[in-house]
Amino acid sequence: MIDNNKYSKKKQTNSSLAFVDDNEEEYFDESDFVQPDTLFSPKDKVSNATWNNKLPIGEDIGVITARKPTIFGCIVHLDYEKIINSPDVVTGAELSPFDRTVYDAVVTIFVAGNDTFTTADLWHIISQNPKAKLTEKIRDKIIKSMFHISRFWMSIVTDESEKSDAWIARNINSAFKSERKFYKNLRCSYTGRLIDFRVIAYRSFNTTYSENGKIYTEHKDFADIWKIGFPPILYQYAKAKGQVSSVPLHLLDTSKKENKKIALNRGDHTDELTNFLSREIDTMKKTSKRKQPYSRFILLDKIYKIDGIDDIEQTNNNIWTKKKTTRQKLEKILQRFKENGMIKGHTFHKKVKGKSLTFHSVEINF
Repeated sequence: MIDNNKYSKKKQTNSSLAFVDDNEEEYFDESDFVQPDTLFSPKDKVSNATWNNKLPIGEDIGVITARKPTIFGCIVHLDYEKIINSPDVVTGAELSPFDRTVYDAVVTIFVAGNDTFTTADLWHIISQNPKAKLTEKIRDKIIKSMFHISRFWMSIVTDESEKSDAWIARNINSAFKSERKFYKNLRCSYTGRLIDFRVIAYRSFNTTYSENGKIYTEHKDFADIWKIGFPPILYQYAKAKGQVSSVPLHLLDTSKKENKKIALNRGDHTDELTNFLSREIDTMKKTSKRKQPYSRFILLDKIYKIDGIDDIEQTNNNIWTKKKTTRQKLEKILQRFKENGMIKGHTFHKKVKGKSLTFHSVEINF
């Protein structure tokens, strides 16, 4: 006979908001929130290098130079040491694909005209579903990401000052290519946190559960209402260069529908994959025919990496299984994109590796 008293059953009870500043409570009205209809994502060399963790962190300076060291391109400095002592930050230096997804959601909300938003608002953008349920696990993941992103101090300089020339002289061997074509009329400097915000309200949750016949109450406080203090730096910079990806959100909707369309269940890295694919597809569609066409092939190695697959730490059998699962997830996302009218279709391509066939890329068809 099973003793039910040995098992716990959690039940969330009431929740309440606690504003940090009474003035903010007076002016905050959730009904004022402007629902975005387009996903915006900075997509330029600085943004890509930042999120791919290719910029040196700390006192070193990453430089995107022109072909000649006497001609200035761009200087980027990413320094998390400046604010590492803040009690609100999360340890860990590297930025993740989910961090970029959260950042794009903040940018999207900001461009729509909002400076104040809730964690639920972020989740609705991230999940491409305005009715998506915000669970405690997802809430915690978003909050950690917000504080993680905010601990990075970024400086982007695009003028041609003597100080800039001196920095370039020390970084002639930079691996970054020229961006000079963007700087004919661009003289600017951006400095600050990668994302600048403050929490204006916390939400308190009381959860009751039983264990061995005793009732316990657990109390937790989560950051829930955020206020942008300064326009996101990467967005400002990419906008000045005309390199911001913009995709109608209804084309990215992968939520379950009643008309028997393929339902994509939310899971680990699903949102990061959808965000990544939307940027790649938008770039493919918007590349001018006068320029060299942007490749319509996406290497699966990039997608595997976003889905958390590490070839080194896992056995070959595990890798094969995980890659198959990732391709199935990718298939569902792209199939929904097709149903929504974003693409016409896609094709997986194989290559011979030894005596076996290996999937290595997916081609997007328009």
